[in-house]
Amino acid sequence: MTDATEQVAPSPAEPGAAESQAAPRRAATPRQAAAGTQAAAKKSSPLLIWGVALLALFIGLVIGVFGMRARYHAKEVVFSVNGATVDKNTFFDRLQRAAGAPVARALVAEQLQLQFAEKEGVLPTDEEVEARFQELAKRKNFKENLQRQGLTEEQFKSNLKLQMAQTNVLTKGVKVTDAEIREFYRQNTDPKNPNARFYMPETVQLAVIVTRTEEDAKKALADLNRGIAWATVVKNYSLDDSKENDGVLPPTVRGRTRASTIPGLEDAVFGMKVGDRIGPRQFAGAWWIIRCLDKRPAQTMPFEEVKTECEIGAKLVKAGPETAKKVEAKFAEFQKNAEIKAFWPQYSEVIKVQ
Repeated sequence: MTDATEQVAPSPAEPGAAESQAAPRRAATPRQAAAGTQAAAKKSSPLLIWGVALLALFIGLVIGVFGMRARYHAKEVVFSVNGATVDKNTFFDRLQRAAGAPVARALVAEQLQLQFAEKEGVLPTDEEVEARFQELAKRKNFKENLQRQGLTEEQFKSNLKLQMAQTNVLTKGVKVTDAEIREFYRQNTDPKNPNARFYMPETVQLAVIVTRTEEDAKKALADLNRGIAWATVVKNYSLDDSKENDGVLPPTVRGRTRASTIPGLEDAVFGMKVGDRIGPRQFAGAWWIIRCLDKRPAQTMPFEEVKTECEIGAKLVKAGPETAKKVEAKFAEFQKNAEIKAFWPQYSEVIKVQ
């Protein structure tokens, strides 16, 4: 089923894969960041520092920029339903009510963190952000991944600047050797490490028809054998949520999805070749017909391509919790003295630092 193949570790080739966390209620503290970082360091996933809501930032940009434009185009239609139209004002007012509070909190948190980094003398310059962006942009499928996340280059750079500021704060003054950087890379390319950031195991793309009974599965198979289109058979028989996407599941990564917890399923699907179809087969109490749409071998990212991440990760490990405690105290004092004003009354209480 869909849950069986839900990916539980991000692809290292995804730009900003660690940048889409849930919106925080307040600015994340360095101790919270360090706790997550230390755990991640042990599992070799170093780059997420304070868990800032960059997805919320994107939503905020939509509300802030396009929402302002909507006020000058009040009658511009967003969509219609049987002739009944919904204009921009209606759409953005509803969006603001639904997401305004968490977005406002996230934006305040982001500004505080950028300003704190500036106060500490470690705010990345535009040149440094651009250099890092160009480094990331050379990676395979970077543009495709950016489009899939719904980000423009400028939005990604804004997110990147925030991430760099966060890491700079926690690693200020920390030095690491080449050996320490190499060791971090080794840990993060170890196939036995389920959270290895720079190693992607074998991956397969599947489409499925999942039924409750063997009888229904056999009926579905008979329809396929009669030449009825796969999408039609999926719609008629499958109980899986993937039926809304013609049965296509998210990529299944060996050892990193719930498929590995279902006896026999992972071995079965990774034994297929592109174009193969198996089933009906029983897995986890359901009956499956499975098609293999695509298959990719295991990949290890070259050291030179991820050297910057390895250096950052090694620094975070070396900084440790004591450094984080000191930063936390300074950041808490900085937040306490921050002057935060809401010019829209509905956000007066929302954006207060607790």
